[in-house]
Amino acid sequence: MSVSLDDTSRCPVDAVCAGCGGSAVLGGRILGVTTAESHLGVFCITVCARCSPEGWEMPLSWVTLQVLNHCEHLGITSDAMARKMEAER
Repeated sequence: MSVSLDDTSRCPVDAVCAGCGGSAVLGGRILGVTTAESHLGVFCITVCARCSPEGWEMPLSWVTLQVLNHCEHLGITSDAMARKMEAER
């Protein structure tokens, strides 16, 4: 079974944008899930159309949790993610 690490079809959309904190309810923003890559792995993150996670400085503990959550969304282990990332390099 081939898994795309960028698949967000099973990732939940949070109530607020991780970049600006804007919400779909209060700010009228359209929120969506995208993926970002860190040295720990790929993770999903909710952002609005104006924000992008590229270049953000994020706490290591937060990134670790998000990578593990994304592995769960994809139905793979963190080891499987690491192997896939290594194979794609």
